[in-house]
Amino acid sequence: MKVSLVLLLIPAAVPSLVLNPTTNPARELGHVLYRSLGLALPTLFFLTVVFAALDAGLRKFHLLEKWTTGWEPSQLPSPERQAKQVRRSRSIAGIIIQSIFILWWLGHTSLPYLVVNRNGAAVQFVPLWNSLHLPILVIAFVCLAQHWINLAQPNWRWLPPLTGLAICLGSLVLLYPLLKTSTLITITTTNGAAPLDHVASHLNQVISISLGWTWLGIALIGVIYAWRLVWVAWDSLPRATTTRTGAPHSIPLI
Repeated sequence: MKVSLVLLLIPAAVPSLVLNPTTNPARELGHVLYRSLGLALPTLFFLTVVFAALDAGLRKFHLLEKWTTGWEPSQLPSPERQAKQVRRSRSIAGIIIQSIFILWWLGHTSLPYLVVNRNGAAVQFVPLWNSLHLPILVIAFVCLAQHWINLAQPNWRWLPPLTGLAICLGSLVLLYPLLKTSTLITITTTNGAAPLDHVASHLNQVISISLGWTWLGIALIGVIYAWRLVWVAWDSLPRATTTRTGAPHSIPLI
């Protein structure tokens, strides 16, 4: 329920409080909370009904007892091995986040535009950005597949850094053409509003600088993933056991 409330509140708060800074923040926050309440109540009701049905089904049909028939505690891996596994909570959280993002991303045939104010001004991405729509969707599906695999195989510690390294390399290739482009966004106005060419020029400079730092940051993250992959491979190598030699022997007394 907490996750659902956050997911409902953020999309409502960002456009009102961040993209429209001319309004009264306190009054706008009250409007955001009021609008979010209308969405939160049906969502919380649905979650309560679903989990109540699951709980009733588990109690009535004894599914947990059936699933754990023949299970022995000795089948659990050692604590040292469990500490090195990919946490299932991390995999489940990744599955939920990636699934929500994919469903939202599939609703757009291209990158969405951002409304700046109530006068009709809107920030629109240049067509070059639209070429990133499909690659971003592919990356999201790759991340989703990685989380599902690690949920079933938590012992595959090498898969998250390998996937992260591949995504970083692909992201560097995809973002490189944007670094060579000076005009990345345009601002259109309606209702007879004055053009905002100076604002668009300033935003293009900010976005260009941000993209450069983002590119360097992704490269650094890729290096970290590569180092982690090497460390996991090294840690997974079998170690030869050494025996102590030259230990003193006890001499029996006669």
